[in-house]
Amino acid sequence: MLPGAPTTIKLQQGLLYGLILYLVTYKTTMKKDWIKHSLEHINKGDIILHPADTVWSLACDPFDFNAIQQLFSIKQRDTAKSFILLVSDIEMLKTYVKCSDDVLDKIQSYIKPTTIIYKETKQLPDHLLRKEDKSIGIRLVQKVCFVKDIITTWGNPLISTSVNMSGETAPNELSQIDETILKGVDYIVDLQSEIEVDAVPSSILKLIDSNTFEIIRA
Repeated sequence: MLPGAPTTIKLQQGLLYGLILYLVTYKTTMKKDWIKHSLEHINKGDIILHPADTVWSLACDPFDFNAIQQLFSIKQRDTAKSFILLVSDIEMLKTYVKCSDDVLDKIQSYIKPTTIIYKETKQLPDHLLRKEDKSIGIRLVQKVCFVKDIITTWGNPLISTSVNMSGETAPNELSQIDETILKGVDYIVDLQSEIEVDAVPSSILKLIDSNTFEIIRA
């Protein structure tokens, strides 16, 4: 071994460790900033564009009627339809729906992001519910990701909808998002790394009774 080689190797390892630590710290700080600014906009009644646990999505405060109307306008969506809610944990879910412990256990066992349509709800205003049957779709975000962090930090659920015009395919790349949508939102969380290359919308199940689900979208 050449003279000084061990010292050189240790120096290189130290520099590599320092670089990794810097990148991790930088990414964490940036993510906290994204969350802070996102919540500032949400609390003002704005619409944000962000990476969800599935695809690029639009979000707002579910209890802000005017924000939801703006969301309908951006999506060019029929107001007779409803948007889904995202929650960060089981306790938050239990605040808004009535279901058995068996159902809650089953929901937590799903690996793929899965939206459940519930007919028995509580503490939710009528503007969030489907007009035809007063049901609502809610997804428990189990993946560690930006949208889970923002819901946990805020302590409230988020309205969510894929970032595409109604009837069109949801894009996986920020650069593919319709220009009309980009101009219609108030804040964009540019975290492309949070979206998987083969990302697809969630599965959708409808809770029929205490232990039976109907598959709406696999």
